[in-house]
Amino acid sequence: MRIISAGLIRSGSTWQFNCLRVIMKQADLDPSSFWVNDYDNEQGNVLIKAHEYFGGLSDGSKVFTCERPEAEVLGSMRRRAAYLKENPDPRFNGTANVDRYPKYYRWFRLWRAHSVYNMQYSELLDNPLKVIDDHIKALGLTGRVHSDLILQELNNIKLPVDGWDASTFYHAGHITNP
Repeated sequence: MRIISAGLIRSGSTWQFNCLRVIMKQADLDPSSFWVNDYDNEQGNVLIKAHEYFGGLSDGSKVFTCERPEAEVLGSMRRRAAYLKENPDPRFNGTANVDRYPKYYRWFRLWRAHSVYNMQYSELLDNPLKVIDDHIKALGLTGRVHSDLILQELNNIKLPVDGWDASTFYHAGHITNP
């Protein structure tokens, strides 16, 4: 099974990636996780995190997307840019550049055309258990895992103080608060 988490940048896409990872783990599917640029057609249960669109990759995959209103994305990008100004990290150069938003949104629209589930950021904030249940249903794993246990594990993820976590794909300063 190949799953792709391809949400709009700054839209909760890393949360969605982790939601899918934890669901698969708790269903004993133990996925191998990759950033899209590091994926090289590995087989088995695979979970890929992407923003940039890679067209052929959607074939035979279950694609999950997520979105957030433009003003909120741009605000998050600005907050992330301020963090990166104080804490430079070359791996994230340009990811907080608001001038790139049209390109990021174009990639998102292309992925969304293949999406089996498109999460709304506001719904994640308002009803995370429903959002988790929606992911479980889209994966065809209803009855194999329980949303409350998934949420508990997601809520226990700690962001790294510096660098990034190769399991969760979270990095220092990842989450910005308005």
